[in-house]
Formats: sequence, structure tokens, C-alpha cells
Amino acid sequence: MEFKSYPNREKILFTARAAGDDDPLSAKLYTATTGISTYKEKEVAEPGQVKLVLDNQKYEILKFDLSPNGETIVVQRGNRKDPSDYGLWFMPATGKISAKNLKQVESEPGGEFRITPDSQAVAISQGQGTAILPLQTDASKPLDFLPQFGLVQAFSKDGTRAAMVKFNTDYTRDLFLVTSQGPQKPLVKTTGSIVSCLFDPASPTLYCLLTQLLPGELYQEQPYLVAIDLKTGEQRPLLVLPAGQRNVRMSLSPDGLGLLFDQVQSKPTTVQSSPDSKLRTDDSQQIASSQLWLMPLLPITDSKKSKAIKPDQLPLVGFNPQWLP
Repeated sequence: MEFKSYPNREKILFTARAAGDDDPLSAKLYTATTGISTYKEKEVAEPGQVKLVLDNQKYEILKFDLSPNGETIVVQRGNRKDPSDYGLWFMPATGKISAKNLKQVESEPGGEFRITPDSQAVAISQGQGTAILPLQTDASKPLDFLPQFGLVQAFSKDGTRAAMVKFNTDYTRDLFLVTSQGPQKPLVKTTGSIVSCLFDPASPTLYCLLTQLLPGELYQEQPYLVAIDLKTGEQRPLLVLPAGQRNVRMSLSPDGLGLLFDQVQSKPTTVQSSPDSKLRTDDSQQIASSQLWLMPLLPITDSKKSKAIKPDQLPLVGFNPQWLP
């Protein structure tokens, strides 16, 4: 299940499958009320009111995103009967949300995508680069195309900076800081993967989940969390995770003082799924259990104090944690 919180905290947008349904492409898109709101004077709806936004009868829902201003939903879908009918659609996320308002983004098909911080465009991987597509039906061409970068990992809140990944021919990956003005700055090169990155809203720091390829005949990656000073390029390792655990999801608190992450324990996929485990990781392994952790954070300049900080195991079972805005 994936979910996004509306900026006013009143609702969440999420995908879910019916109980007993093992098909990962059978998810539908819903909203649910939270019972809370940032608007103190507004009457708050009762929590737990679930409404269907988009079904899966004709199209499979592959991925979705909610714009930072909470006004637009972008969905990546594929026609169940026509593989060529594949791409991005967008629709209003407020008022009476209806699939009748879906409009297709006119562009070449792509892969990973995310809505830009100004909520006016979407960045999507296309071929060997990344295209910036306007969220409007009459657009004839991308706003920009960055051929050297294959993936946008994160945008800063003000939209002036982006963490972007370059895939090299020697199978290594480079992480770059790309700004609206100025040169592109290399930050990290790895033989493993650049899984996710988050900009600190309160300081010039980028938090990343990276992996490095371990030596040996067996292909295995060692994941670790690192803080990167965007001014100096200094890297400060925060935590080394068990080898093979790539399915870690992390979420940075709005004030930049805490990092939530999960540790999923999975078991290999079998032809016959066990009745007590319907949840799966991104690589289709069944989730046996998952523990949540909270990592307190200090400014990267406080390197001596930061070395003594260790994550706290929360008394909760769950996965894919997210802070509310």
C-alpha cells in the first residue's frame, strides 16, 4: 500500500487491494479522512471515511503522486488489454473527486516520476534522461529535458534544487545536486544503488539511503544511511543496515529533527501465497514482519555529538512510515 497525506492533514490518498487479492496490479485508489486538520476553525470530518477515487477495471494503477499544494493527483496507468495505452493522467484532488475529470499528459511513456514543488509540472524518466512535463492537456513539448540524468530522487521544498541520479556505462551511479542556477555538483558515486534521498527543510543537508556492492561471487548490497552537507560535500554516515535490506522506506520530519524508517523482514515468494501474509515488498517478496525506528537528527556540523546518536525502536509494527506535513 502506498499513501500520501494532504497538506491540511484532513485526508490521505492511498492505494489498496481487496482482502485475499494477491495481484499487485489490482489496487484501487482511495481517500480516507484522518479526523484532524491544520484549520482550527473548520469543522473536521469524522476519521476513517473511505471513498473510492479510481478503480482498476480498464486500467492498472501502477503509481500515483499528490501535488505539494494538495490540488492535483497524477496517476501512472496501463490499459489491461492494450499495452500501448500507457502513461500519465492527472485530475483535481479537491472538491468532488471523479475519474470523469481524468486528463492524459501528452508525452512519450516513461518510468519513475514525481510532481515538481510548484505543483505545475511532473518530472519523469524517459529513455536515458529526465523530462519536465507541464500538467496541462495542450502542452506540445516538455518544459525541459535533462539527458544526462535518468532519475530525480528528490526536490527541495522551494524547488530550487534537485537530487538527480546519473547511470554510468560501468554500472556505477552518481548522485548530483542540480540547482536552478549554477553548475551541477557531484555528491556521491556508488557501485550499489541510490535508493532514496530527502532534503532537510531546515539546513543545507541531504539525507540518503544508499547501498554499496559487497565483494564476492554472490550479488549482495549493503544499505546505509548518510547525511551530506550540500555546501561542502562532506558525508557523515548515520547507520549501516543489514545486508540485503533494500526495501527500507524513510520519512523526514517537517522540522528536520527526526528520521522515521522501517526494517522489513521478508520471506521468498512462493507460488501458493500463505494466507497470513498478503503484504509484499517492491520486489514481490511476502512481508513477514516490519519494525519502525526513529533516528534523532542534529545539524551535520555537530559531528561529535551525532556519532553518539542511535535510532530508537518504536513500540509499533508497520512499514512505509510517513510524517504528516
